[in-house]
Amino acid sequence: MFPPHRHFICARVDGIAGYVERVKRCYPGYLDDNAVSRYFRRTCPQFLVSMGSVMEKGRPINRRTFDKFRSLVRWLRNRPYLCDTELTIDNGGYQVQQGFMTAAEIPAFTQRFYDLITYSALSIDWTFTLDLAPGKVNIFESEAQLTHLNDLSYSLASRLPEAVRSRVIYIEHFRTLELLRVWENLHRKELAGEFFNFGTGGLASSRKRKKPPCIDYVIPLIRALRDARARGLREFRYHVLGASQFQYLLAHSLFERHIREVHGIEVCITCDSTIVFSKFATSYAVPVVDLATSSLHDISLRSVDLNAITPCGMTNLAEFAYNTRVVLEPYGMKALAPEYGLIYRPGPEGDILTPLAYMYGLLLYINNFHVVERWCRSAVERLYPVFLEGRQDLFLTELAAVLSRITESVPTPRRIQTTADMARRILHSLHMLSNLDWDYAKFIVDRYLNPR
Repeated sequence: MFPPHRHFICARVDGIAGYVERVKRCYPGYLDDNAVSRYFRRTCPQFLVSMGSVMEKGRPINRRTFDKFRSLVRWLRNRPYLCDTELTIDNGGYQVQQGFMTAAEIPAFTQRFYDLITYSALSIDWTFTLDLAPGKVNIFESEAQLTHLNDLSYSLASRLPEAVRSRVIYIEHFRTLELLRVWENLHRKELAGEFFNFGTGGLASSRKRKKPPCIDYVIPLIRALRDARARGLREFRYHVLGASQFQYLLAHSLFERHIREVHGIEVCITCDSTIVFSKFATSYAVPVVDLATSSLHDISLRSVDLNAITPCGMTNLAEFAYNTRVVLEPYGMKALAPEYGLIYRPGPEGDILTPLAYMYGLLLYINNFHVVERWCRSAVERLYPVFLEGRQDLFLTELAAVLSRITESVPTPRRIQTTADMARRILHSLHMLSNLDWDYAKFIVDRYLNPR
């Protein structure tokens, strides 16, 4: 039986740790190692760091790159506030999809990565098979070359010592017919049978023709469940590289509950994302929790918005300071006063967000995943019996109501329709997870995802 887990894994832990160190150095008295450690143990005990952190497009990827990554992982493990957390390392597959290397460089990169996790004695909990797929940039000359390079990668991974292989998650791509054929080839060779945990990738770089009638990652999850049943596996971890928006947390919780009910298998669904960086860094918008209504709304830290009024009746600046007091102060961090000078400082081209405000914004954002997941797991206890009773209309209505509360977006007519569509996709996914019809799953790829 898996120990209690969280769905959300925070990626870019190297960026988080960098900001913690900077705030400790530049703003003494606001946070320390013990306070941050207490915060992470409670709200976000799972992190990911990627090889992509040390890769640069146009620069050769060689032994020095891996030495740099090895040093980075060890530096992270030596941070006192990360010592009690789970650490996953990603292998740079996303960077392959962005054209950071040529196809000719992949065999050497693959061997070095597997050597890294086998011989470096790094204190890590999880990693992934090196999955190769076209993305924004297609470095592969043909399907045959793509098949060959994945065969090389997965064959090497299947021969890793079991102590290493048990921590390697077998990743499967699915979003085009070409990728289905590539992974069908691996499946025929029974390479998946050498692994005990599974997952899927490519969601962040996929270009969908139109939205499928199910939650995307249910397609490869069906194959993983079919294989698990055939092998007699009673539990496994399933990692989704992406799919970490708040609404997906409800889908993850429902799917875990349903799989346990129908197939008697304990699946631990996890997901990772850099969304706390990508959204906050570009928009300065921080979702915050309204405990009175069990809902979310955004506050804006853009300088022109600081005095605008939020749904709670406070200014953005006042509500940001209030949340640092309510959320962060109990862990031993010093709350922010609602003062412009703590949020902004002069920059070469105008005022810029202070490292202290940026760090606190990230911490508030991360806390939301902890709170929303608790809401979702509680909601599943109410929703799932309605589904079991076959009251689908009531299930969809109540499911959409929960989905509406756990999005920070304003409930416009378009957003309401999108939420209703999401509820229907979750319901359809539950039926697919009951039937485990692989032919139907492939039909969905052909009909909705495969480019024409």
